Amino acid sequence: ISDLKSKDKNNNLNYLAQGVTSVFNGNDGGGTPHIKQQFEQILAEGIGTNTAFFVGHGAVRQQVIGREAFRIPTDEQLSAMKELVDNAMEQGAFGLSTGLFYVPGTYAKTQEVVELAKVSAQHGGVYESHVRDESTYNIGVEAAIAEALQIGKEAKIPVHLAHIKALGVDVWGKSKAIVEMVEQAQQQGQIVTADQYPWRASGVRIHKATVPSWALAGSEEQIQAKTLTFYQS
Repeated sequence: ISDLKSKDKNNNLNYLAQGVTSVFNGNDGGGTPHIKQQFEQILAEGIGTNTAFFVGHGAVRQQVIGREAFRIPTDEQLSAMKELVDNAMEQGAFGLSTGLFYVPGTYAKTQEVVELAKVSAQHGGVYESHVRDESTYNIGVEAAIAEALQIGKEAKIPVHLAHIKALGVDVWGKSKAIVEMVEQAQQQGQIVTADQYPWRASGVRIHKATVPSWALAGSEEQIQAKTLTFYQS
């Protein structure tokens, strides 16, 4: 029975049963920059759907810089990040993804992302983004959409906005404005697409929804110490 359950998991039956035959991995800045390794692992273990990979900005940044808060990369670090993206694209990545709301992606400045997106663009890739804010958590949803469009324009790369939304009562009604921003960019010649999920609420790991980004910087030991100090104060 355990072997059968394992096989079912590898076959991705929960997707196939819904008629979904192709899936993406490495979304929202996650995954791994080592695409060839991931392909080999999945092929060895078996998979029932077609799959494609993004190279995740967060994974690239963590490998080169770690989870240091708001660290601007040195020229050498930026070159190392570009090399990881370039190698991943050579190995078959579909494009660059970002999770600019999540650690460590949230610590990156816009221009860092532009430079990495340019590398993906050289290979005909796309830029997929969980934008920096979907509500009023930091820069606001409109500014976050504007940032994604700016990255696409400067890097000359198609943009895909992941699960576009106006999240929470603070931004109810903003959906009209952000849709208009996308349509205006399209009219000006940018390739911009978006998707939505059908959930009534967000799907997110609890620590990402409840722990502030400053507390998630550093090693696991540092994070636990900061969190303990915060709740004891």
